[in-house]
Amino acid sequence: MEKLFSSLVNYNLIKDWAEILDWLFDEEKFSSDRNWSSGHIGNFCKKVKKLEYLKYRYGSIKNIQEFITENKNHQIQFIHSECNTQGRDIVRHLRNGIAHGRTKVERYNNELYIEIKDFNNQNKQTAYIYIPINYISQIHKIYSEIEKGLKNDKNIRKKNKRKQKLKD
Repeated sequence: MEKLFSSLVNYNLIKDWAEILDWLFDEEKFSSDRNWSSGHIGNFCKKVKKLEYLKYRYGSIKNIQEFITENKNHQIQFIHSECNTQGRDIVRHLRNGIAHGRTKVERYNNELYIEIKDFNNQNKQTAYIYIPINYISQIHKIYSEIEKGLKNDKNIRKKNKRKQKLKD
């Protein structure tokens, strides 16, 4: 297995991933300044959990440890503990695992898979992710589609305000 950034270069994916990595490392991605609300984040989470073949588990750190095992069957899974909201936690664990270099990429059945692990400050594992690498692209696409809708809503409100000012 290779580390993520080496794999992105070796498989000529770095250009495709530049926007995704910028998004993952953006601290303001769920900001209320961008019109994100708990409902929008919940919608994001529901869509991510519907990714095909994904086995998804979410719970407290003390209970989640029993679900985290080495993935010898190449089962597509996303297991993580709770901290904020599920939607925020999904992205946080992806980001943390990548940022702290706890990733491995492998080719299985002619497809690239990524394994990501995340740990808390006490060095307890808080997430285990094993997914096709293109799932991260799909997660980013889900986010982008929701954010695009939020921007459109904001533009509509601005137009309505301008119209109201013209009437007055």
